[in-house]
Amino acid sequence: MKQKRFSALLLALALFAGLTGCARKSRRPALPAAPLQSSFPADEADTGSESANSAAPRMKSAMGEAANAVAQKTTEELLREFTEPLEDEDALYQDYVTAHRAQYKMLRQRPEEVIELVLPALLSDESALECYTDETSRTTLFYCLFKDTLQNEPFSWDEDSYRLLSDMLAEFIQFVSEKELTEGDSWFTENAPLTGFCAAVLKSRPALRLNMTPCETMTNAQALTNAKRVFAAVLEGTDAETFGFDAWPEDAANGFDYTTEWTLAQAESGAVTLTAVDPDTKEAASLTYTPNEAELHSILSGYGTLALTGPDGEVRTLRASNADKIFTPASNTKPIQDYELVLDNGVEIGMDYNTVLALLEAPHRVLPESIRSLESRGVLYGFYYDENLILRLNSISFRFAEDTVTAKTSELPAARGIALGESMQSVFSKMPAYDTTLKKWAEQEIYGWADPAGGKATLSFVADSFYFLTIVTPGGRVFSITFARLDGSVKWMDIS
Repeated sequence: MKQKRFSALLLALALFAGLTGCARKSRRPALPAAPLQSSFPADEADTGSESANSAAPRMKSAMGEAANAVAQKTTEELLREFTEPLEDEDALYQDYVTAHRAQYKMLRQRPEEVIELVLPALLSDESALECYTDETSRTTLFYCLFKDTLQNEPFSWDEDSYRLLSDMLAEFIQFVSEKELTEGDSWFTENAPLTGFCAAVLKSRPALRLNMTPCETMTNAQALTNAKRVFAAVLEGTDAETFGFDAWPEDAANGFDYTTEWTLAQAESGAVTLTAVDPDTKEAASLTYTPNEAELHSILSGYGTLALTGPDGEVRTLRASNADKIFTPASNTKPIQDYELVLDNGVEIGMDYNTVLALLEAPHRVLPESIRSLESRGVLYGFYYDENLILRLNSISFRFAEDTVTAKTSELPAARGIALGESMQSVFSKMPAYDTTLKKWAEQEIYGWADPAGGKATLSFVADSFYFLTIVTPGGRVFSITFARLDGSVKWMDIS
């Protein structure tokens, strides 16, 4: 989206925090937000114009004066007034639209200003988004107003509000990032100008902008995934310890302001470079992330080295605590390791949606309108959002055709070539199984109970009917195998 509005975005980010509103916890089940124009004709709702039959000239004059007074107020003032609590504690969003009609109508005439203020406010507190549209807090009112503002844009909002606001907003963010990557600015300009403006607002957060920045020639998805997470932390000045680094330099974000042009590139070695270029001065700053050797095989294998190059050309290098970690392949005599739960196609739990999409062969959505699950070659991929509302892979499922809505049997194997239909004893032969005599106990050690930090496996007998094997890797990944009741062969497999 055009970058001429970024200065306005920065001002908006400073202003939205002062907005106030009510904060009532819901006492009822969630209800769908009322349709936007259930109270007003379309022309009144969108433009604030008076109906031809509204009243006598005297009444028109008084209403005109009131409308002019409202029109003189800033968008911040209108938002404060619109979210002013009503006496009725059970009031819903549509009740606020009716009670604060003049403010609502004027806000609808300022869609870009509303987006500049409301979208950052929604993104500022993920916990506040964990509610439903009948909970008329400031957050829910802002969400419904934001949804109203974009009602004529192509994104299909889920009408079922028996879902958290964070769920629905995360799906909108994924829609925007996917369109940014695949279609670009021209698509927004032609089809969804306000959604394109949302893209510009989202780019004010480094994590979200990185999720919308294409990478030239992805050579290693694991290194790219970790690099983007480290870059976001550096530019936001957070979580250095999480990635094994000392505190980030205070000026690490110099040269990466929101008006610069960003590009991502990955070398054959796996190293990733984020470059920001000032469109006016052509000065450039960059961050280069070099993964450790083990990290090329799994995103759970620690972190590497970060080089910061400022606009002045000065280079500073930071090393993570395990930057020198090497890769050691495992054998069947060792516990299953994190890297072994990476699929043959390179997909790994924790990757963002766009990276998974780029790795999959002919992926399609399990439900036509859903972006929360994908299917490729019979394997099902499920997603959930992280703290930045970025959808990340959190489950992989392998099923026979008769056990899934896709009616496709999974073609890919899991760790160590374990596949659907394989016998239980064959599975045990691919790991250091301590005790393979079936005892029908609630829990039976297969390996690792004495040293669970190195990974462990537990066999359970469920409902006096079938066996269930739970394998936990050193990094905390869980590989679950359900064996068929009749012949003990592998019936289902799941990675999470």
